[in-house]
Amino acid sequence: MLVACVCLVFVHRAGASPSIVWSGVLDIGLAWSQEYNIDLDMNGSNDFMIRHMFSNTDAFALTDGNEFFCTINDDPMYRPAARPEWSGILVDDSPVDPHVWHDNPEDHRQIMMASGSGYWAGADHAYMGVRFLADADLLYGWIEISLDANAPYDMTIHSWAYETQPGVGITLGMVPEPATWALFLIGSVMILFNRYSRNHVY
Repeated sequence: MLVACVCLVFVHRAGASPSIVWSGVLDIGLAWSQEYNIDLDMNGSNDFMIRHMFSNTDAFALTDGNEFFCTINDDPMYRPAARPEWSGILVDDSPVDPHVWHDNPEDHRQIMMASGSGYWAGADHAYMGVRFLADADLLYGWIEISLDANAPYDMTIHSWAYETQPGVGITLGMVPEPATWALFLIGSVMILFNRYSRNHVY
């Protein structure tokens, strides 16, 4: 019983961290002229679309209110673009300069620049921060992508994740901790074993 209690204490402490839902490793490959719709929260409504073209790779928000974590360009002639980010960066409602939340629903032009010499060319397991509406709740997430800088510029969507708590930011690359589930299972088994032992004393 002591072991179970100790396990449950650790589970409780680990559970204080944000609640993340992760797609798991998918490794969806996109060749030229292919596109893929992403339903982050699996509610039957697609949230974002990635379209892989020869000259550009575009990212579209499929619902008004959905946005990308973008970098502002110094040159005002260029619009913000979702450049590759790396794990450990927090995306929330207060982006750190030069980042902004951006999407233009009236002009779905290129958001993620990823041609042979674009921002994403050669990106290896990089992240694109996103936020999206689930019913009336605003949720934060990320999409993990690689893009080959060499012809034919094959693209891979590795995985995605989102924070289930409305309005709570997510750290890029954050996934549910396996240790949390392991401790939970151990604690549950010990409790069940203890109950079984008490009910079957001879």
